Amino acid sequence: MKGKFTILAVFLASFLTSFAQQPPNGSFENFSDPFTPVGWIGVEDLSQNILGLQSSIFTFQDTTTFTKGSASIKLVTDTIPHYVQLVGVIPGIISLGTGMLDINNNPVFFGIPFNYRPDSIIFDYKLTSPGLDTAGAQLTLTRHDSAVFYHGLLLAPDSNWVHMAVSLTGGYSNSNFPDNIQIQFVASYGNNPVIGTTLHVD
Repeated sequence: MKGKFTILAVFLASFLTSFAQQPPNGSFENFSDPFTPVGWIGVEDLSQNILGLQSSIFTFQDTTTFTKGSASIKLVTDTIPHYVQLVGVIPGIISLGTGMLDINNNPVFFGIPFNYRPDSIIFDYKLTSPGLDTAGAQLTLTRHDSAVFYHGLLLAPDSNWVHMAVSLTGGYSNSNFPDNIQIQFVASYGNNPVIGTTLHVD
């Protein structure tokens, strides 16, 4: 009986540890409006304060294209009507946590409190583009605003879902545990974004 209890305790510890501090709404099931997944912020959330956006242009909850649950997030590279000369072509961006516009109206994103050292980042994506665009995924962990871990990924166009499971072991810059995590997905990762580039993430 003692042996069985020990095995059960080890299993429970491993199970709970493997699910420790997952990002909130990481499956993009819950949205507070058509372009705001709960716990995340995008360019629309920041731009509507100065441009008066009332509808979704870059960020969508897609309940017809997904790999798990009942939805995914769809990020689209596009322009803002009536403001093309001012802002140009903007990639769809979603970032965990909160954000703001700096004095030059550039988006600045913040993460959320986090005290766990992930050993992997796992997600599915599907990227389509009328041009040669690539997309991006970024994971940043900091402690007292100093980097503990940074990993960026370029995502290539693929009309099918691609499963990404990236090991983070060995990538930490020091032994500190983070106090903040930022996860970000960008529909166009480059200097010349293409209108219509679409990134699904689940």
